[in-house]
Amino acid sequence: MQPDVLIAMAPTPIFSDGFQSRQPPLGSSNLGGRERRVQSAACCVWRWLAAALLVAGAAASITVALTTSMAAVAVVATIIAAAALLSAPLVVVSATARRLILDYFVASVVEVGAFLAAAVTFPILGTWFDPHPQQTNKRPILMVHGYCHDSAAWHYLRRRLNKAGEFGPIYTVNLGSPLRSIEHYSTVVRTKIGQIAQDTGCKEITLIGHSMGGLVSSFCAAGEPLEGNVKIRQVITLGSPLHGTKMAMLGFGECARQMRHHSPFVMQLEDKIKAAKDVRFCHMGSNTDIVVRPLISATRGVNEQVEADNVKYRTFRRLGHLSYLWSPRIARAIIEELRALH
Repeated sequence: MQPDVLIAMAPTPIFSDGFQSRQPPLGSSNLGGRERRVQSAACCVWRWLAAALLVAGAAASITVALTTSMAAVAVVATIIAAAALLSAPLVVVSATARRLILDYFVASVVEVGAFLAAAVTFPILGTWFDPHPQQTNKRPILMVHGYCHDSAAWHYLRRRLNKAGEFGPIYTVNLGSPLRSIEHYSTVVRTKIGQIAQDTGCKEITLIGHSMGGLVSSFCAAGEPLEGNVKIRQVITLGSPLHGTKMAMLGFGECARQMRHHSPFVMQLEDKIKAAKDVRFCHMGSNTDIVVRPLISATRGVNEQVEADNVKYRTFRRLGHLSYLWSPRIARAIIEELRALH
């Protein structure tokens, strides 16, 4: 396994899952103006055609599934057509563009699997499997779900961490209505932390948050001190829009407004994170997360100098927004970060 790296300090884009880009970034090659315009136009045409194909294929599959028993034929035909469409424009784009297109294609397939897994497990709340009260000297872990989700998000990752057998008891929390503010969810998490401290007798805790849950966790850790002298020692975020996301314009509720790109809330939170020197932050993101836009919002520092010694950034390839929750690579990375603080 390659040693971990701070992405911000890498001379070329190096990914935490072992991939390294050896090509210049898209748009920065030595191509002439005409070649760059052709390349840009080809990518644009490909995106529109791919989107149209996916919509048409999904509609055809649903129609066939509802009318005949030939749904499998429709799905296979859609995949073959997608592969043909995918390969057509690759002859006129750079190696970096081909790699990026392939990354998005693989991430889309993986994301479909993650979506199906999330749909199946959604009714099974993670809080049903929280450990019974027990005194321990191992630091407990609290997992905080994202927007429009619940504690069912954590079945796979909790199982992987429990299987490692070296960490404290693992808890989950349900934040409730998706229309409330992040400050309100922070209060819910603080209450849960107090209950965990009472059950375990431990005065330190680690928070792991997915998407909005990462913002909630960071706000708790960088905000006012917790009651009972309890301290948050570590925060790990997965696909969290640290500088907001343009996709939040499509959301509802106060928390969605707070997650908009460069909103006052996320800009103030960044300063609080840098000031919380006694908390170790690790932010994990993906180069193919279509929910966090711009992508750098989940991995601040990719093209910048590290501005805080307590903050670390890790970037992964070929992961969608839900795929974080079902990824063996993410599970291994979390275990590495937890071990590093032991």
